[in-house]
Amino acid sequence: MTLEPAPSRWVELVSERRARVPAWLEPSAASFRAQLGVPPGPLVMSGHQAVLWHPGILAKYIAADACARAAGAAAAWVVVDQDTPPPHELSWPMRASATSTRVVIGAHHFEYASPCNAEVPACARPPLVASANAADDLLIDPAGALPSLHSAVNSASNSPNAAVQISRVIESLLPPSIAPVPAFFATLIARTEFFAAVVRHMQADPRRCIEAYNAAALAHPDADIRSLDADALELPLWHIVGPRGLAARHPVHASQLPSIPTHQLAPRALLMTALLRLAACELFIHGTGGVAYDRVTDAWIASWLGTDAVLAPTALATATLLLPLDAAPEDPLTGEAIMAQRAYREALHKPGALGEHSLESERRSIVAGIAASPYRSAEREHRFRDLHRLLERYRASHAPVIEARRLAALAARTSAKDRAASVRTWAFPLYPEPRLSRLCGDIHRAFAQASSCSRTSSTAGVPASGSPAAPSPAPSADVGRKAST
Repeated sequence: MTLEPAPSRWVELVSERRARVPAWLEPSAASFRAQLGVPPGPLVMSGHQAVLWHPGILAKYIAADACARAAGAAAAWVVVDQDTPPPHELSWPMRASATSTRVVIGAHHFEYASPCNAEVPACARPPLVASANAADDLLIDPAGALPSLHSAVNSASNSPNAAVQISRVIESLLPPSIAPVPAFFATLIARTEFFAAVVRHMQADPRRCIEAYNAAALAHPDADIRSLDADALELPLWHIVGPRGLAARHPVHASQLPSIPTHQLAPRALLMTALLRLAACELFIHGTGGVAYDRVTDAWIASWLGTDAVLAPTALATATLLLPLDAAPEDPLTGEAIMAQRAYREALHKPGALGEHSLESERRSIVAGIAASPYRSAEREHRFRDLHRLLERYRASHAPVIEARRLAALAARTSAKDRAASVRTWAFPLYPEPRLSRLCGDIHRAFAQASSCSRTSSTAGVPASGSPAAPSPAPSADVGRKAST
């Protein structure tokens, strides 16, 4: 598992309560937590899409509870129900055929209770119904999870939508050692006064918001955040409209905003975490992907809203658990796939990755100039267009090499996926309960130790019976580092 920074620092960050909003947002921010249904005091928050998580996501869930207990705070989990991952399709290890011993990545499918289009967000998908599939006899089920999973899905089939149903299924399938964390749904954010106030501010000067967003995305290319369409004044919002099973997410442009009811809007990823970190929590826990995304969020909000807006800090929690499959041990191709994907992204965004050092220097200079230029200034717009022209020229002149790296990344990822024993992203119910309980125990012990060290440190300066204060015990060398579970 990985907990970064050290858990003792997490506890300190919660107690510091650093987040704040500009004065003009304070009235609406004061009611934000109540309207979301989360507690008003110190709060540790995390979240994920409405799918059955893998153990890396489960580590965030456990860490939210463990940190909250150590810090004397509450915990909350945001269900990202405006997103579109398919909850009906579940990866599952299986034999390649009835006579084969080769283990491959297969799938188990649920059905929808009523028709559902492919790109419908989770908040508008109908509930799922679980039944036997034709290929179920090939599935490998180390924890005997399939019957309990079917039962949990069907027991929650009266849910209003798939997002609510999956959330209920997750809670029902948690091992007894893992405490449930109170959840709320991200689409609720659009029904708050705080969201409405931020959207009004966005609408008053959309170009300033968009330019700050795009400059932040370009300054952190490794996060792979797509820039907004500045010419069309595209905003970081979704418009979700349509009946259940047919609803779709549409991009929102500034000219459309007055005609869209606020309750039909939803924040995109960066805006969602920005709002929650501004006014709903003291610490937000991410996985590896979210940490990269929120570097963009930090830069965007600082540039757009200024120094009066201070986001709650973030922390990282993740874990790697492999299933006990009768197959080869972890394959190095998983690492190769990550390296190949990184090489492709760098080739796409950084001329220096392909030896164009003068162009790379020019790119860095332009990005720095964008950040330093006044909002809505001709100089800022000119430099922004210069950056796009530079990248377009560079990509056109190196198109064959960039395409080769893209294909290499795709091939490495496909090859890695063929090795089921090295996959870390199976849904957590597939893992034997002792493994999940051990992960839970490891995380809680890390925070219990952090809490103990913090209490000892706070009293170490008060001598007992006139004797000198004893030094505080040093934290374990493993805390805050990667440790194999």
